[in-house]
Amino acid sequence: MASGTISQKIFSRASGSTKIVEPGEIVEAGVDYAMSHDGTSVLAIRAFREMASERVWDPERIVIPFDHIVPANNETAAELHRGQRDEELTAPWHRYIAGALAQAPRTTVLVTHDVEEAAMLADRIVILSPRPARVQAVLEVALPRPRRVTDPALVALRERALEALRA
Repeated sequence: MASGTISQKIFSRASGSTKIVEPGEIVEAGVDYAMSHDGTSVLAIRAFREMASERVWDPERIVIPFDHIVPANNETAAELHRGQRDEELTAPWHRYIAGALAQAPRTTVLVTHDVEEAAMLADRIVILSPRPARVQAVLEVALPRPRRVTDPALVALRERALEALRA
């Protein structure tokens, strides 16, 4: 394939084009996963529900990673997080990551501010101190997959992580 930006190459391949698509060109492309920014995804969710849509095309392929304003620094951000933590949105993301790692185990660094997410997905949780960041604790996660948030061992691990964060 000829030269182009990574976005052009992705859209060219996903649309089945034999040439590099150009900026501004309209293409129909197959979507493996739809990802939404954590700061605006709750707005998209609300709009979707206001349109009275029954369901998204494939809830297992919707990904909303939290990576901004975490932990929430004000009430507005906290409300956005509450809207995004809806089980129907986070569970598919967790299943995708866990499934991908089960199929092809590899070293993966997942940076999260969500202790429960870390407990659900990680084999090792590294707790960092506030600035300057220093390793405050390392927790090994020896729990079988798939994991359930209600598993007493996972709840205990989450509590240990929260204690390490407060230290």
